[in-house]
Amino acid sequence: MEEKTQITLAFLLALSDIKISLTHEEKETLGNIADQLDIQTKAWETHTKPMLLEIIDSNIQLKEAYETYHSQLEKNPNLTTDILPTSEELKQEFNSEPVFAIKGSKPTDKPTGYEQQINNTMILISRSPEPETTINQLSFIGKLKQFLTGSSQS
Repeated sequence: MEEKTQITLAFLLALSDIKISLTHEEKETLGNIADQLDIQTKAWETHTKPMLLEIIDSNIQLKEAYETYHSQLEKNPNLTTDILPTSEELKQEFNSEPVFAIKGSKPTDKPTGYEQQINNTMILISRSPEPETTINQLSFIGKLKQFLTGSSQS
């Protein structure tokens, strides 16, 4: 599993576990992260990843959960794509119109398949008014947690 995918999934899983609301600043930064993922996919190393890790490091609850999930994902590198939602499933779960339009200049190397599913999920969650609540509306989070729990007990 790619580092970007692992970090993003661990963050989404950790976000679903926190019991307190994110601060206004954290939500604003998540919105910026969504913009980076949507418009400048090549900016992961220089902009997006550092912003995401800063949110994680500044929130103790989030950091503890993130470290747990990151470790579990490292132990399960062969995560199957059928656990992750397709764009159509995300649309159904959010009862919304397609939200993944290309903005700005057309990217030359769009993420495909698995990575695109993760990007789309991260964009939707990061742009929602209450990301820590919205993440728990997605059925794949429970499936992914169950997979990781089952794999770590084997």
